[in-house]
Amino acid sequence: NQDAVSVIDVGTFKVVATVKTGAVPNYAAFSSDGEKLYVSDTGDNSISVVRTADWRVSARVQVGESPEHLVVRDDLGKMFVNNVGDGSVSIVDLAHLAVSKVLKSGDDPHGIDVSEDGRTLFVSAQGEDKLVAIDLKTGDRRNVALAPQPYHLAVIKGRGLIYVSSVELPKLWVVDAKTLKVSGTIDVGGKGHQLVQ
Repeated sequence: NQDAVSVIDVGTFKVVATVKTGAVPNYAAFSSDGEKLYVSDTGDNSISVVRTADWRVSARVQVGESPEHLVVRDDLGKMFVNNVGDGSVSIVDLAHLAVSKVLKSGDDPHGIDVSEDGRTLFVSAQGEDKLVAIDLKTGDRRNVALAPQPYHLAVIKGRGLIYVSSVELPKLWVVDAKTLKVSGTIDVGGKGHQLVQ
């Protein structure tokens, strides 16, 4: 609620910088080289690009309504931004820091990730109780029903799987990334939120 993010030294656990971003910063992701930090500014429909050399905002990118989760894929030259307010995903060209494409992602989207080969975008559409897979070349869409309310998700590297949490149930669905078939579930201690590997 202070329109800023804190930088914490993990050796001392002290705040070493406070970066003023756009309104209501929500999620953040680093570039693969660690030189940039991208922050979704939910309150003003933008992404703040922060230089980590001096912890200053070097650029802002306008995206869709109420951006939240974002995935940075330097290997593809793209960032994928989930715009919760209008049910879309903005694809940002990292070289030009501009939106190159907008895809409809489904009702009340939340979790987002990209397949290891960079060909498929996965989005959890809470309002439709579905996991949606979008072919990034053709735009073709596939989905699998996951109820109730699929929430966060993560593509599990080297396994060909996607883990998806639920807003209401204390479990993760295990989904095959190619076929979208559910192969099982993993019980967790409560509502699964962020997934990190």
